Amino acid sequence: MHRLLLFLLFLAVLLPLAAETELHFKHKGSSDYAEFFSTSSTFQSENLSEQLDERIFAIQSELGIYTNHKVQIFALGSSVEYHALSRGKDAIVEFSDAFYSSAEERIYIRSKQEIQESYLQVLVHEYMHWYLDQIFENTPLWFHEGMATYFAGQLGYERYLMFIQNSFWGKPGELLLPGDSYPKNPSDLQSFYLSSYFTIKWMKEKQELSWKHFWDNTANSWRRGYKTDFRMCFRRAYGMELWSFHLAFGRYIKRLSYQYLVVAINSIVLALMPLILLIAARKRKLRQAKLPDLPLPEEPSVVNTETDPETRD
Repeated sequence: MHRLLLFLLFLAVLLPLAAETELHFKHKGSSDYAEFFSTSSTFQSENLSEQLDERIFAIQSELGIYTNHKVQIFALGSSVEYHALSRGKDAIVEFSDAFYSSAEERIYIRSKQEIQESYLQVLVHEYMHWYLDQIFENTPLWFHEGMATYFAGQLGYERYLMFIQNSFWGKPGELLLPGDSYPKNPSDLQSFYLSSYFTIKWMKEKQELSWKHFWDNTANSWRRGYKTDFRMCFRRAYGMELWSFHLAFGRYIKRLSYQYLVVAINSIVLALMPLILLIAARKRKLRQAKLPDLPLPEEPSVVNTETDPETRD
């Protein structure tokens, strides 16, 4: 009897909570590349859709792969709704600003008021996850996050400094994580994102021919109606397995950290140069003030040739 009462009491508490967090999305607009839904009546998609379309068109044009259907974006009206939706998923999802659900092929994002970062950048980041999911199979996590961070333009100056520090002390983020999952330690997440970003930057800017072959092969498969197996395509384009690539990138990132360190030191020296010159000038004045006064030179006597008989011709 007591167990039945406890169970009924549990249901009495649980059902109102479930009703409060039940989500009802309404269609809020569409664009060339996206469909927008939201639980909030104040959500506006017009300006956002135009900006997002420009970014998506630029990405698809650069990579040469154009998707057949639109990405679905679901905006939550409050943090309570977002937590209700993300509850039970990875901790990185619960405390994120947005996430992509590969099972539903949807993007879920908080309201603009709850996101300190650029709302458009966050959307582009999640769009890249959706985009890569459309065209690849067996895509490693570092490629997903590296591409998303790179094309969203989310690497600020403070993250460069963190990359320099981590790489210089031999603590770059590991790319080949066990089970292709995020780092277990939350403090290692930034290093993982940074290493993933610089991996894409290295692949794209330092190995341009391999990068072109990689995306040309992917585009050919896409036009034939097939997804591309990432590892096989990577092996053909870059001529190595992922593990060998990981080791080569580790050596590159170490050299890069020294280069950034030199640049950082030179920047600090240049920034402090005016102050250094002022200090040097002040010290020079102080030394000059401490020098003893020199005696004034005596003026030579002037001889009057008109009155001095010895000087006459």
